[in-house]
Amino acid sequence: SSIEALDFLDLSFNLIKTIEPNIFKVHNLHMDNNKIENLENFTFGFKDMDYFYMGKNCLNQFPFKQIENLKSISKEFDLSNNLLNSLENKFNRVVLVLSISFRYNKIEIIDEDFFNQLRFLIFLDLSLNNLTQLSQNTF
Repeated sequence: SSIEALDFLDLSFNLIKTIEPNIFKVHNLHMDNNKIENLENFTFGFKDMDYFYMGKNCLNQFPFKQIENLKSISKEFDLSNNLLNSLENKFNRVVLVLSISFRYNKIEIIDEDFFNQLRFLIFLDLSLNNLTQLSQNTF
């Protein structure tokens, strides 16, 4: 890419289905309201991402390990209105995210250690999912 340091990129309300690995070097990425099904090979182009909006897509899983690569605090991750059914990945180090929305997915299972490394998290939305129980150590 010829653009070295794009701050804001909005690709919302398109028909995007796939994303090439390491395609975006941007601090604020808005890709909500697309048809994205898989982010398996997605990597963050920068080591700092302020806003990441991937709501209203068709994701049934998310590569949470990629968030570990961020070096500065991210303000907001929006994964709402997708098809996520579990939060089971474990992070190996502290993840620098302040706000995450998992609103309106199909989440049934949250691994009790999932949020352990999200120590800076101040806002979490898990509303409108399929949760039936939470373990004592979930939060």
